[in-house]
Amino acid sequence: MVNRCNRGHRCSFFILCGRNWRDNTVCGDLYGDDAIPRITLIRDGNTAAAISLGGAILGYTYPLAQAVAQSGGLGDLLIWSAVALIAQFVAFAATRLALPHLSSDVKEGKIAPAVLLAAVSIAIGMLNAAAMTE
Repeated sequence: MVNRCNRGHRCSFFILCGRNWRDNTVCGDLYGDDAIPRITLIRDGNTAAAISLGGAILGYTYPLAQAVAQSGGLGDLLIWSAVALIAQFVAFAATRLALPHLSSDVKEGKIAPAVLLAAVSIAIGMLNAAAMTE
């Protein structure tokens, strides 16, 4: 699915194309509708950004650690790492569908949406890691 965003750049659902992709409405809505990186918000003391980013990190590293422990080689590790990353993108997209203003809420420092996003990320990571067990 390729669309033209408000700036005329081409973008697809998960693959973000074009210059200044964060300025694009269609592309930016999947990633987040703000141009401020989460780390900048955290430096400014935004607890909601820290919670959501922390949950995403835990949700990704838990299956990644499982992949490191169980993979038979570098190929296995890379495949399972990609699966874990895709699962996190899908989890974020699903949460974003349930809460359309998720990114702006996190930017504004609202804790509840950030906790939900962190919980979904961690839950998907745990399920993904469990799927990797022998």
